[in-house]
Amino acid sequence: MNSADLGIRNKLMKLSVWKALQPLFSLQCVFAFDLALASELPFGTRPLPQGTTVSILQGLDDLEPASAALKFAAMPRSIIKRRLTRGDAVAVAFVGKELAAYTWVTFTEVWISEIRRTLVLREDEAVQFDTLVMPRWRGRGLQYGLTRPVLQNLAQREYRRTLAWVNLFNQRSMKNQIRQGKRRISTIISVPALNLVWPQNNPPDAPLILLSAEPEFI
Repeated sequence: MNSADLGIRNKLMKLSVWKALQPLFSLQCVFAFDLALASELPFGTRPLPQGTTVSILQGLDDLEPASAALKFAAMPRSIIKRRLTRGDAVAVAFVGKELAAYTWVTFTEVWISEIRRTLVLREDEAVQFDTLVMPRWRGRGLQYGLTRPVLQNLAQREYRRTLAWVNLFNQRSMKNQIRQGKRRISTIISVPALNLVWPQNNPPDAPLILLSAEPEFI
């Protein structure tokens, strides 16, 4: 077995152990991005595909264009309508006439399935969720190419920070958060099977607000 095959096997083994332990024990690291820094975000390290355009849609007035875009990802219109009614926004990236990627942003509350808690957001906070790069366009820099204008749009609207969380054992995601200029603000220890949660180093100036009740919809 060569070194590349061994590396792949080790990654798969770690992923299997991580997934097996998740219902029993979880360590989620919470990161914040200071939106005052959004204007300083560099362009991606690789050029986006030629003809890429990004649109940010929000509100029921944008239901038709959002539904038309996300039909290519088989997202039900009912989900799109509920999210837009809640005040969520969706950013969509097209290459020509083909949907390449999308990401949603919410401003009220979001369900963290790994710890089975609802994170309640303050009026100056936002969370990106349900991000997808279509298979044909993966590895082309579209996730960052979509995130950058979203963060800059939020900064222009005077939001203060975005929040994100990743599993401590997912080192690739941990490094990506730091590389993107995000700051680790808390670690959440949980035992989902027993419905136990312990936020660690919860920032005293703006502590995380976690509720056990699930939101009405996700």
